[in-house]
Amino acid sequence: MVIQVMKEIGIDMNEQKPKLLSDSMVNNSSKTVNMGCMDKESCPLLFVKDILDWNISDPKEKSLDDVRKIRDQIKSEVINLVQSLEE
Repeated sequence: MVIQVMKEIGIDMNEQKPKLLSDSMVNNSSKTVNMGCMDKESCPLLFVKDILDWNISDPKEKSLDDVRKIRDQIKSEVINLVQSLEE
């Protein structure tokens, strides 16, 4: 369903897969964003200081309309983040 709603806005995610957060990724970034934790035991919030937590719901098993809302919430958060970095 995620692939479908992203395709609606011109983004092809057919070949995309989730990636694990590595120490190197965190250490070499100026901002770290947590989308939301499904597994509290491996949640980046527990291990990374100064993380932005967007608390976005997992789209798994959500309706098409709910997945669209999640997509739009992510877009809004990304726009806000980019604007804050420009200031």
